[in-house]
Amino acid sequence: MKKLSCFLISVLLSITLLVGCQEKSNSLSSDNNSGQVSNKTSPDHFDTIIGQVINGNFVLVANINEKVSDWEDAINTGSSLNLSFDNVSIEINDGKYFLTGVDESADATSRIKLILSSGNFYEAKFQGGEVGSSSQGYGCTCSGCTSTGSGSAGECSPKENEDGWYCTSCSQGTCTKTISAVNGGIISR
Repeated sequence: MKKLSCFLISVLLSITLLVGCQEKSNSLSSDNNSGQVSNKTSPDHFDTIIGQVINGNFVLVANINEKVSDWEDAINTGSSLNLSFDNVSIEINDGKYFLTGVDESADATSRIKLILSSGNFYEAKFQGGEVGSSSQGYGCTCSGCTSTGSGSAGECSPKENEDGWYCTSCSQGTCTKTISAVNGGIISR
C-alpha cells in the first residue's frame, strides 16, 4: 500500500510539473535569430470591437456613429480636410480587412486597417508603419481626384503594401494622401 501511495504521489507531482511547464512554454515565443522573447498574448489590436462577422457578412457594431465621428475628427484636425463620411463599411482587400469611409462631396476615401479575431473586427495597432504592439492607431485618406464616370472607379483610393500606405492615381485632379496617427487608436479612443 505504501508503494502504491508513493507511486500515485509521484505520478500526480509529475503531471502537475508537466502541465505547469507546458503552460509556461505556450505563453512565450522566441525568435531564434534575435534571442528575444515575446508574450504571445500581447494583442496587435485595440480592445474596442468595430464590427463582427455574422452569417458570413461584415456587420458594424451598433455604436459605430460615435466611432465614425472620432475618426472624422482625427482626419480633420491638423489637415485642410473637412470630411463627413456618407458611407462606412468593412472591406477585404488582398486578404486584409479595412474600415473604409467615403465622403462623396469631398471626393475622399479613408481606410483604417482592421484585425479579425474570434469573429470580431478590431482597429490594428501600428508601430513604425507596421502592425505592432504600440498604442497608436493609423489611417490613410486619399482626396482631391475629380475624375468621374465608370472608368474612375478605384481611383485615388488608399492601398497598403509592404512599404506602407499609398493612394492610387487618378486621371483628373491631384490625389493627395493624408495620414492620421492617433495615440490610443483613431476609433478606439
